[in-house]
Amino acid sequence: MKHRILVILTVLLLTGTAGCRRGEQAQQKEVRLGTQQATLSAAQTKPAPFPAETANKLQQMLSGKVESMKLPGAVLYLSTSEGNWMGVAGKADLAAQTPLKPTDRFRLGTLTEMFVAIVCLQLAEEDVLDLDASITNWLPADLSQQILNSEKITVRQLLNHTSGLLEPEREAFWETVRADPSRQWKPQEVLAYLLNDAAAAEDRPPSSLNDFSYSHANYILLGMIIERATGSPLSRVIRSRISDRLNLKNTFLEQQEEIPGGFVQGYADWDKDGAMQSVTKPLINPAIGLGDTGMISSAPDLVQLFRGLFLDNALLYETSVEKMLTLVDSDEGGYGLGIARLPTAWGEGWGQINQTTGFSMVALYLPVHDLMLIAWTNTSDRNTEPVYEIARRSLRIILGMP
Repeated sequence: MKHRILVILTVLLLTGTAGCRRGEQAQQKEVRLGTQQATLSAAQTKPAPFPAETANKLQQMLSGKVESMKLPGAVLYLSTSEGNWMGVAGKADLAAQTPLKPTDRFRLGTLTEMFVAIVCLQLAEEDVLDLDASITNWLPADLSQQILNSEKITVRQLLNHTSGLLEPEREAFWETVRADPSRQWKPQEVLAYLLNDAAAAEDRPPSSLNDFSYSHANYILLGMIIERATGSPLSRVIRSRISDRLNLKNTFLEQQEEIPGGFVQGYADWDKDGAMQSVTKPLINPAIGLGDTGMISSAPDLVQLFRGLFLDNALLYETSVEKMLTLVDSDEGGYGLGIARLPTAWGEGWGQINQTTGFSMVALYLPVHDLMLIAWTNTSDRNTEPVYEIARRSLRIILGMP
């Protein structure tokens, strides 16, 4: 499997007062949070419907794409100020012929980075983390010694992928994973492999500090830093600081938490024999899932996450959101702290297109249209083309031709 972040985002300029005292801001956030939890819970159970004609077009499109592209299944969730629509087509389990549900859980892939970045910014608000301090303040000495320029690399540079760490050649790593698919990797084991493999890639140009160069190692290191700073496992930190605040009942970190009821079957050509196989039962460990990937969630939970971050200020102060949206240049159009930018045909938006073991997804927020879109399929073969096409066609149906 190839992890490649494909982002469909662009910057949203947020303005507002930022001069309140910390105590006043915290009090205001508590009030907003209580209101938001009630609002989101009600919205999730009783979404306002789209007009029947629009809903029928969306369902016909979704069912048609699943059939014509021969996908196991697909989920589409659209939320606007005028209404919500959740649609589904296909199967959650091909062997058991279990129908897919719009509230089913799936692997988020690199959207996990948004969760990690939010936690880092919260810790910065509390003066626990200094985003511009060296990562050597938080990492074990033996690990710091393995990282080129570690004393010069800051937490912020890990967050926006300007640390200079290279992304290793992925196929060699996945051959190692295929040889022992149930192995439970520890962060330092994965990092040792990634750092050694990247350092040995003499045929690739080196990356330098302050230049964007995507690497899973950045967010694995951030996961370790969060655990060191809080004294708690990453899963527990994300749950207390994000999931519990937003009432996310279907959001978990796969390698660190029990997942009651599990999640749907994801499919891929794991053995490279031309046939799709389940890569979730028995569990095939995606190995990289330690802050860089690894989150499990549902489409309704992700809509709540976007609302909490962008609309309700339930997770971060406005000044922190501005930091999150401060971009460095990247091939895809700009990357912030755990989030990236690209224009869409319907205006600028925030979100990601990515694939991970067994799943592909689009998560998109279009502020100019007050629209949130979550689309996912339970296959990681054929890259992200099918789920991107589903998202594009759904936007055309509800927003018209750009």
